[in-house]
Amino acid sequence: MMARLDGKVVLLTGADGGIGGPLSRAIYAEGACLMLHGLDAEALRATAREAGWDEDRYIVHAHDVRDGTATQAAVSQGISRFGRIDALINLAGINRFGGILRCSEEEWDAVMAINVKGYFLTTRAVVPHMKTAGSGTIVNMSSIWGVRGNSRMMAYSTSKHAVEGFTKSLRAEVASWGIKVSSLIVGIVDNSFRDAMRDHVAFTDDECERMLRSEDIVEPVIYMLETPPQALASSITLEAWLLQ
Repeated sequence: MMARLDGKVVLLTGADGGIGGPLSRAIYAEGACLMLHGLDAEALRATAREAGWDEDRYIVHAHDVRDGTATQAAVSQGISRFGRIDALINLAGINRFGGILRCSEEEWDAVMAINVKGYFLTTRAVVPHMKTAGSGTIVNMSSIWGVRGNSRMMAYSTSKHAVEGFTKSLRAEVASWGIKVSSLIVGIVDNSFRDAMRDHVAFTDDECERMLRSEDIVEPVIYMLETPPQALASSITLEAWLLQ
């Protein structure tokens, strides 16, 4: 049986993050070639080596998604290697705590630059190649706090609301070029990203057991990547529904 993503070329930003690892491994197992973008190139290479990946099927590039020149260079390097990009998964993101009186200007700027501008810059570098090909899929990682408010994570919540707006606006622009754009809205995930919340929110062991796992994100993303041309999963919400 042919793998579900056999021969596809998939770019992941934030590939060295908590969701990036399990997701990249699953996408590779489904037959895709990978362009792995992150801050820690050596960690990405180590992951690939430990998994025994074929070096012909992945490329690693370390850069800051806030840097448009570096982002463009990373995408160009991947195009030179594989010839095309079939899918982009925007994962790179950070979180900072605090409401209007506690969130600093520096924290606000960092969250907006990585979580929103980073998506914009990578997508802007990728779309011309998809437009030329007449097809492509873009999946933007979003959050339940992008459709709800969160007073303790104002910058993060605002950034994810922006991701939802970016997703809808981009979809309207690129649909005629054969490019599908989706968002995956996820609840609280028990991984290293959530670990950064420990100093601000106390979770019991039982609550952690009821959170989503990074591995839970895999199937919804692959589903978005393998839908037929006439079908679009415009948005999927994955709730940690037992965590009430």
